[in-house]
Amino acid sequence: MTKNLLSFKLSSLVFLFTFLLPIACKKGDSDPEIPKENILVLDKTTVTPGDLVTVNYELPKDKSSWEILIGAKNVTLTKIDDTTAAFLVPVIPSGQLNLDFSIVGAKEKPDLTISAYSPISNPEQVKDAYLAELDNAIADVSSIEDANTLTVFKETFKAKYAALTDTEKKELAFVLQKLKFDMPDIAEQAIHSKSTNDLIDVPSRIDTDQEYRAGVIGYVALVTESIALLTVSAEAIAAPTGFTQALGLAGLAATFYTFKKALDYKRVLFLYNGQNKEVINLKILLSGQNNSTKVVEAVTTADPEIVFETGVQRSFNVSSAYQGVSIADEKSTNAFFRKIVLVTNKATSIYNGVVKVVNKVKSWFSGDPKLIELASGIPATPASEIRNSPANLIKIENVSNSAIKLSTTANGDILTITATGTIKEDQTFTFDVVYSYPAMGISKRKKITAKLNNPSLNGTWKLISEVDESNQTDIITPCSGNNTLSFNSSKNTYVGKSHKPFNGACQLESEYSGTYTLNNGTLNLSVNVIGSPQSAQVILLSGTTLKLRFTDNHGSYLETYTRQ
Repeated sequence: MTKNLLSFKLSSLVFLFTFLLPIACKKGDSDPEIPKENILVLDKTTVTPGDLVTVNYELPKDKSSWEILIGAKNVTLTKIDDTTAAFLVPVIPSGQLNLDFSIVGAKEKPDLTISAYSPISNPEQVKDAYLAELDNAIADVSSIEDANTLTVFKETFKAKYAALTDTEKKELAFVLQKLKFDMPDIAEQAIHSKSTNDLIDVPSRIDTDQEYRAGVIGYVALVTESIALLTVSAEAIAAPTGFTQALGLAGLAATFYTFKKALDYKRVLFLYNGQNKEVINLKILLSGQNNSTKVVEAVTTADPEIVFETGVQRSFNVSSAYQGVSIADEKSTNAFFRKIVLVTNKATSIYNGVVKVVNKVKSWFSGDPKLIELASGIPATPASEIRNSPANLIKIENVSNSAIKLSTTANGDILTITATGTIKEDQTFTFDVVYSYPAMGISKRKKITAKLNNPSLNGTWKLISEVDESNQTDIITPCSGNNTLSFNSSKNTYVGKSHKPFNGACQLESEYSGTYTLNNGTLNLSVNVIGSPQSAQVILLSGTTLKLRFTDNHGSYLETYTRQ
C-alpha cells in the first residue's frame, strides 16, 4: 500500500507547537497571565478524504461530540479534551468549503480546501494492505495481552467490513490508506533513526542526555499520534452503523499499537534520570587516560588543587547530580519536564476514557479485547543519581584572570582543558564549569578554583628566530639556528651552545655555562656569549615556546626558542 503520510503527522505538529514550543520560549512564572481570546483554528486547511483535522477551540463542557456539515455530509466532531476536537474528512467533491462551527459557539467560519484526488477503484487492495500492516503490528507489540487486543480488533473489523456496501468500502478505503503504524516524521528527525519495516523501534535504553531529549520528543509525538484518533475511533464504534463501527475499529487498532509503543518509550525514558540539578565538581583523570573509568581523585574547590601547566592538556569528567521525572514536575519551573508530566497525564486520561467506551460496546466484538485502565506511571518520588555529564554540553565561562585562556575539547564524557597564559609567576584563578542544554531549559554552573603554574625553563630550547626589532628583520642564520639553551631549574644552572659556519657546515663555536635567576620576568645569566647582554626580558614562556628580548646599545633583539 502506498502510504499517505500527510494525515496524522500534521496534527502532531500542532500538538508539538502547543506542548513543546513553550519549552524553548516560556515566560517567567511571575509574569501575569494574559487572557487568551477564544479563536477557532484548524490544524490544516488543505485536505483530501480520510484526513483527520484537529480543531483548537475552548469547547462547551456539556457534550462529547457534535454534528457538523462538511460539504453536503454530516460529520461527527469529537471532543478530545476541553480545547481540542477532531473530525475525519468525508468523501466529497474537491473544492473550497466554508465551515460552520456555531454549534460549539465559534464565530469563525474557516476555509477548508478539498484538494483534487483520485477515486479508489480497488478498496479490497487497500483493506488487505492495512490488514498486512496490522499483522506486523500484532507481531511487534511487547506483550501477549496487547497482541490479543489487536487480534480481537482485527477479527471484528474483518466481520464488520464484510457487511459493508461497495460504496462504503470505497469511502472507508480513504481512511485505511492513511492509517499508519510507524514513527511520526518529527520523532524520526529528533531521534535520527528511521523505523524498520514501517513499525516503531523503541530503544532498549537511553545512554546520554541528548538521547533522552530525542526520546522525549519521540514519546510526545507518539502520544500525539494516538490520542486524537483514539478518541475519534472510540466515538465511531459506539455509533449504530456498521460503517462507523468498521471505521472506528480500523482506527482503534492502528492507534492502540501507536499508543502502546508510546508507553514502551515512556518506560525506557523513565529509567533515565534526565534532569541535571547540579554540577558537583571536576574529576581529574590521569594524564593520557582515555576513559572515565580510571578516575583517580574527585576535586572540588578544596584541596587537592587543580593545577595546569601552560600548554599541557588535562582531562576531566564533570560530575553532576541528576534527577528523574516525578509528579512534582507538574508544577516545575522547567517547562520541558513539566510538559512530560502534563502530556502523560492527558494521554492517560484520554486512553482510560477510550477503554470505558470500548468496554461498553464490546459485546458485539469477536472476543474480549481485555482493555484495562492505566495509571500514569509517573513516580511520586524522583529517582536520583550522580554521574558524568556529556562533555559536549559543558562550557567554560568567567575565567577570573584575563591573561589566562582555557580551551576545551569533548569526547564522550571526557572534557580536555588546556590552559595558556602570558604570566610571569604562578597564578591562582577561578572559572565556571557550565552544563548548558537550552533545548531542555537547563543551565547549571560550578565555580572552580585552579592554579596555572608559571612554565618552567627546565629543559633544552632551540633558537628558531632572531628578529632585529629596529627594522623587524629576522637575522637568524642557518648556523645560529642550531644554537641552544639548556636549563636545569632544580640547580638554577644552564648551558648555552653557539654555532658558526665552517667549510660549508655548521660547527660548535662556543659553549658557555653558569647560573641563572628568573625574577619578575627578567632572566639573568651569569655568563653569556661574548658581546651579548647577560640579561633578557621574558616575553613568553609556555610549555613549548620561549621568547627572550635582549637589549644593548645597538637596539633590541627578539629571540624565539622552541622546546626540544
